[in-house]
Amino acid sequence: MFNRQFQRTGIIIIFAFLALISNGCKKGETERLEREDLFNLSIGKMENQLNLFELPGIPFTQKIRIFMQDGFFYISNGNSTKIMQFNSYGDLLSLLYNPDNNPLPVLLSADEEEGRVINKKAYSYPFNTVGEFCVTPGNTILVEDTVPEERQEFDDETGAMLNGIILRFDREGNLLDYLGQEGVGGAPFPYIERVQVTGSGEIAVITQTAKSRLIFWFSAAGALLYEVAINYTSLPVPQGMDLIPSLETVFSDADSRVLYLKLDYYLKPGAEGEGSVNNGTGFEKSRIYILDLQRETYVRSIELPRYFIENNDLELVNTEKEEGLYEFIGAASGGYLFFLGPDVYNTNQLLILDSSGRVVDRKEILIQDNELIYRAFHLSRSGILSAILCEEDHVKVVWWRSDEILQEDMDARS
Repeated sequence: MFNRQFQRTGIIIIFAFLALISNGCKKGETERLEREDLFNLSIGKMENQLNLFELPGIPFTQKIRIFMQDGFFYISNGNSTKIMQFNSYGDLLSLLYNPDNNPLPVLLSADEEEGRVINKKAYSYPFNTVGEFCVTPGNTILVEDTVPEERQEFDDETGAMLNGIILRFDREGNLLDYLGQEGVGGAPFPYIERVQVTGSGEIAVITQTAKSRLIFWFSAAGALLYEVAINYTSLPVPQGMDLIPSLETVFSDADSRVLYLKLDYYLKPGAEGEGSVNNGTGFEKSRIYILDLQRETYVRSIELPRYFIENNDLELVNTEKEEGLYEFIGAASGGYLFFLGPDVYNTNQLLILDSSGRVVDRKEILIQDNELIYRAFHLSRSGILSAILCEEDHVKVVWWRSDEILQEDMDARS
């Protein structure tokens, strides 16, 4: 009896020891980048709330986006056709909204009261939709909207419906103009994937069709400088390799006229490679191609390091690892590239590379499973990573001070 009890206790100790070693090794491999939860938003239709559900049990169908600049947070809500501006404490500072889809604001003033200026104001505009958006260094707000149905047209050449425009509003909520394909007042864009702005105020509108990504690059005044078509049938492939390329996404540089293309490569059926042959996905590798618009050429490419997700099970015989796939989430000033990949224990792995492919840092960041009803990230030019994380009954606005990592790296190299 004593022996059986001793054996049972010994097994428990062994498993506990293995769990401790497993967790200890994981923590030793990747340090955690602390997350700061700044404020929460309740779910609803008031001016300081986020409308996630059009009807009970029916999730949102329109885009929700976040943009952070100088410590101020701008959050768009497609379901309510509005953009809210908050400070880092969660105080609503301004609102740009369609009055047909929102109740009359009660926390903000629509006009200046007699004898004094109201700093917190609401501005109305009859949006058809509110999609992608960004804010220039001079605080001009660029907002994706759609033109009325009678102005929409199908383009046979690209196989896309042309219906998107970029509205430009000044800091007082006044409509300045709108951008189309040719610039101010131009023809509508195809599906808009992303709108970005550089430190000098130049604007990149990244669009998507069935055949290609089309990128339109404008001056700060709205003049078209570059138009680039990245066709899916002519994507770059590493020399000497017979792989299938897949273009995940395109981001602009934070300062210069440069585009970053994130491509994932897969083995052709029946081929063998050094990638994920064992897990059956056929994934082989990922690369970033750097496209210089002024030189009209790819100046270089860098290969992303591989990473593997540890199995949660404590079974001694289960030693399989699953290969993770990084998501490209943007570029900060200085050519720092940010990637996010799933991991275990409610965590994600943050990878930061420089434009030469050097690993600047790897960090573990915490995102709980119950915060994944919806999530959206924003990377500031200085390298601060912000996010909205949606739960069933509220939304968290959080950030990670990853800019400190970049500053340390720049200091070490200076």
